Amino acid sequence: MEVKNYSLSQFDRVSQAIRQPGLHLKMFVYTTAMERGLSPKTVYPDSPVRIGNWSPRNYGGRYRGTFRLAKALAFSSNVIAC
Repeated sequence: MEVKNYSLSQFDRVSQAIRQPGLHLKMFVYTTAMERGLSPKTVYPDSPVRIGNWSPRNYGGRYRGTFRLAKALAFSSNVIAC
């Protein structure tokens, strides 16, 4: 891992970097699903889905088939989280 040197670059990666919130929000989505009765063993398809005019995609555009919520969280599936 490359260590950033603040004396060489005054860019503050903590407060100035723009990051996608999705990764951090997914844990709340999965937790809410389980609070509403789904189990980590509940099976869902990780396949293309359309919500109105929008289609969520996984990182790299890959779909991995059907698997349990616990594995979907481990793989950080955007599609299943929707």
